[in-house]
Amino acid sequence: MSHILFKPWIGAAYRRAEMFGKRVMILGESHYEGKQDGPPAAEWTRTYIRRQMTGERSRAFWTRIVHAFIGHTTETAEKRDFWRSVAFYNYIQQSVGDGPRIRPTREMWEDSEPAFAEVLYRLKPQVLIVLGYQLWRKLPELDRVPGRPIACMEQPETWLYPLKNGGACLAYGIKHPSAGFTSSDWRPHIHKVIQRAPT
Repeated sequence: MSHILFKPWIGAAYRRAEMFGKRVMILGESHYEGKQDGPPAAEWTRTYIRRQMTGERSRAFWTRIVHAFIGHTTETAEKRDFWRSVAFYNYIQQSVGDGPRIRPTREMWEDSEPAFAEVLYRLKPQVLIVLGYQLWRKLPELDRVPGRPIACMEQPETWLYPLKNGGACLAYGIKHPSAGFTSSDWRPHIHKVIQRAPT
């Protein structure tokens, strides 16, 4: 039985690794919407990213993620190409509340570990970019080992997560895009991680 509530976004070109030469997954922390009209909760992540791709509802959080990878202000077509090329998953597998700045409980963190492992082993990313230091510090070990540090004074640490049936995923945590985030500061570190990730 699957532990996943919020289905991950999987871009149509993700498995072919067309844009970056590696399978890249981005890991967010949580959804905070409470009761709302619209798609069922399982489709929230996918719905929000589709809206970014069409330009229906562009928000700074999503735009900063794209800029950190692409390196410049993007048009809708470039955003669409980016999201087609990556996977995105939110770690916490229940809504944390009715608005931003609400923190997940300890039980939410613990209960979400099996789903994270399931997504990691199923999607087999070679690169995992983790959004936010709090999420980075809370990730489960899952037999991970330290990776080579990145030359970044603010956050140099990397981890290697072993994947089932061979291979490994290089994980790196960056500042949260909603917390004093400057895309250009993080782009070289993100690309260094992509470059170093196992093939």
